[in-house]
Amino acid sequence: GYARREYGETLATWGENEAARAHLEASVAAVPGDPIAWQMLGILRAKLGDTAGAFTALERSKALAPRAWIP
Repeated sequence: GYARREYGETLATWGENEAARAHLEASVAAVPGDPIAWQMLGILRAKLGDTAGAFTALERSKALAPRAWIP
């Protein structure tokens, strides 16, 4: 869960977006209550042009942590 989230974020930083998406999707499957992973996945989906998927992930992140501010 969390290791996949961190590795997915690292891959995204390196520009390896498809691999990053796979790790972030595995992360939210393993730990569905992790708002940070959902936010990272939403941002990455938006970068990849998956607008609907981005909104789904970002809405899930907001539902899990409505008062959290995550840059």
